[in-house]
Formats: sequence, structure tokens, C-alpha cells
Amino acid sequence: MLVGLAGLIAMMAAPSAAQQVDNEVGVAISAAGDIAVCPSPLRRGAGAATARLLDDLPGPILALGDLAYPDGSAEEFRDCYGPTWGRHRARTWPVPGNHDYRSRQGGPYYDYFGAR
Repeated sequence: MLVGLAGLIAMMAAPSAAQQVDNEVGVAISAAGDIAVCPSPLRRGAGAATARLLDDLPGPILALGDLAYPDGSAEEFRDCYGPTWGRHRARTWPVPGNHDYRSRQGGPYYDYFGAR
């Protein structure tokens, strides 16, 4: 019992792999919400411009809701989110917003992103 306790204390005192971080290397996380607006070409251009910024930024992307305006429909995800931010979908960690729930209780959002 004493040997087991000593081993447990030694493991707790030793730095874990998560604690051994190279301070010269950072982690980039990008985040945005209210992303793709369909009816407005000007706003759709803004979504495309921010998506281009992500092309040069590594790391995960947090999509913070209201991803396809105005109603989060399948067409808005396909026609507005898809051509702009869609190319970053594999590294995107989305959360739905209230606009994403306006169509079929969020069905198109979940169809587009799946279970993440």
C-alpha cells in the first residue's frame, strides 16, 4: 500500500505532457459569428473576405452561431456559407445560433455540420 501511494505521489508531482509546452510555439484559434448573409451581395462579400483571412491562419475555427442568415435554411448553408466559409468546415467547431434554428428546428445546421 505504501509503495502504491508513493508511486501515485510521484506521478502527480511529475510534469505531464500537457504541462511541457514549448513557449516559443503558440496556438491560433479563430472565432466568429453571424457569418454568411444570403440576401445581400455586400454582406456575402464580407463573408468571403473573412473566409480568405482564414486561408492563411492555421488552427481550429470556432463558429459562434448564426452561421447562415437569415433563417439557417439548407439553401443558405449551400449558397452562402458553403462558397465562403465552407472550405474550412473540416477544422470548424460550430455552435448553432438562434437564426440557425429558424429552419426545421436547426435541421439544416445539423445536416451541414453533422454531430460535432
